[in-house]
This record gives sequence, C-alpha cells and structure tokens, in this order.
Amino acid sequence: MDKKNILIVILVLLVIILLGTSLFLINNLYQTGVFESCNSGFVSFHNMELTSLSLAFDSVGQERNKEAEFTLEKLGDGDSLSSLVTSCPSPYSKYISVLEKFENAKKCGAICGLATDTCFVAIVSLASVPNGHLVKCVNLPKYTEFMDGNVCDPINDYELINPFENLGFGDYILKNIAPTGKTYPQICTYYKSSE
Repeated sequence: MDKKNILIVILVLLVIILLGTSLFLINNLYQTGVFESCNSGFVSFHNMELTSLSLAFDSVGQERNKEAEFTLEKLGDGDSLSSLVTSCPSPYSKYISVLEKFENAKKCGAICGLATDTCFVAIVSLASVPNGHLVKCVNLPKYTEFMDGNVCDPINDYELINPFENLGFGDYILKNIAPTGKTYPQICTYYKSSE
C-alpha cells in the first residue's frame, strides 16, 4: 500500500471516530434534556400532591370532629401531566411517601421555617428527583397523636393505617377524634388502595 492510500484510510478512520463521538455526545445531550424535562414534571406533580396532603392534615388538626380527604395517585392516572408518563421513564420504582415527626430544631427550621424543636413533615421519595425526595411541612401541634384500631371506628372499604409507615397510592380519610377538653389532635388515618 502506498502512502496516499494509507493517508486516505487514516482520514476515513478519523472521520468515523469523530462522527461516532459526535453522535454519542448529541444523544447524551438529548437524553439529559428529556430526563430534566421529565423530572421537572414529576416534581411539579408531586409537589401539588404534597400540598394537598399537608392541607388535609393541617385542617383536620385544627378542630375536633373534623374530617378531611385527599388522594395520592401516580402521574398518568387521568391527570393533566399524563403525557409525561408515555415519554419518560417511570419514577415509581422507588416511590415511598410517609409522614415523619422530626425532633430537631435545625431540621424543623430548615424545612418548616419554624423555631420549634418538633415538627411533622410529609416526604415523597422518588428515584428520579435530583436529591431523592420532596418534603412539605405539615402544620400539626407537636403532641398530635395518631390513633390505632382500639380507638378509631372502622369505615367501609377503608383500612386504618399508620401514616409514619407508608402512604401508598389511593384515597385517604383523616378524622380528628379528640374528645372535648383534649388540647391536642387525635387523628385516625384511613386508606383505600387505588392499585
């Protein structure tokens, strides 16, 4: 092979390598853009759900014999952002939603903006969110009690749950059953699965 042919082969190989590298980089940029768009939609949707959950707990914690309802659903269950589900990878492989009680003034201050040593926080953990979870302060008095089956009356088609363990997708009813004279809420949390 003469020098001219060797030079042509080397140039063709360089063009192929550059073209392959360019396509790889363009694909990665596209995937990153889609991923960020998906995350933005999921975060927005679940922030709305956390707000609804927080408002339900807030309202039921404010007065005796109060009842509130809310729903946690997967993105795509008839909502306005359902087109995301068809074009994005599912974020629900590691979905966990819980209520937590923090007894730490720094955490309560950072999350709730309150100067208190105890606060309740709703947390949604999603693999697809940048820091892994979304949080929302729940305005409940620090001595709020979550009741069990010994005190809470049953409701048809609903099961009594502990909101500190897991809040799955479905419908919820909250009831403040604190008797007259009781200073703090006593809340029964009922759940009906949508899956």
